[in-house]
Amino acid sequence: DIRSGKTGGFCGQYAYVYVDVLKSLGFFGVRYVELWSNKGESHFSVEVWSNEYGKWVMIDPHQGLYYVLKSYNKPANAYEIRRSLNEGNFEVIEMPIVKNFKIKHYVKKNVYQNFAVSLRSDLMRHTKPLTIGDRFDMFLFYKDKYTDVSAFKTFGNKIPYRNITTRLEDLYYECNKVRVEYEIVDNKICFKFFTDSQTPNFKSFAISFDRGKTWKYSNSRLEMPIPEDDETFYVKTINMLNRSGPIEVVFIRVYF
Repeated sequence: DIRSGKTGGFCGQYAYVYVDVLKSLGFFGVRYVELWSNKGESHFSVEVWSNEYGKWVMIDPHQGLYYVLKSYNKPANAYEIRRSLNEGNFEVIEMPIVKNFKIKHYVKKNVYQNFAVSLRSDLMRHTKPLTIGDRFDMFLFYKDKYTDVSAFKTFGNKIPYRNITTRLEDLYYECNKVRVEYEIVDNKICFKFFTDSQTPNFKSFAISFDRGKTWKYSNSRLEMPIPEDDETFYVKTINMLNRSGPIEVVFIRVYF
């Protein structure tokens, strides 16, 4: 529709396409974010899990921008952008996604006053676009003391989302990480690997004994003789497109 000139494109279309672009590159920890200002203005954006920063970060493909936490020089997520609207000592800086790219200011930052995240990220596969009611059923809305229901005057000053949470951990959980447990049995160390955090499209664990120079696939268990000296190995998750999770370092210190 955009290429044919039927429409110039709008935020939801850009978000749907951008999420599928990210997934095609192996970034499966992605979701849509629906935003509302207190005046009822709405916008669609995207959050993606970043292994580099160990957090969810917001990227707006329609406007070609993201925000950076001024005090930490790290990309911000929707909740942190919202904090900058409500807390005077918390500041974010607008940045272009592509260096020297002119940002398209279609909406103001105040749309981050209210936000909800999608519970699935496959909306491009639908033959018909979701209705507003469909989105209200499948998005999770965040509510706290700063939530102003006047954003939803059209819906009788009531939050229209079916799923509502007051707990940030329901929205901002970790992805792609490995938890390691061990026990010593018959002069062997038995390691067990767990993906307690979400690892979308998980394929395997990977292990390196040469500080990341070479890797080999592994199942959820590793047995090795108790070494005579201290030893270190790395472990990480691998997804179906061979995109790696962050490296967890395991130190083995031997006492005799």
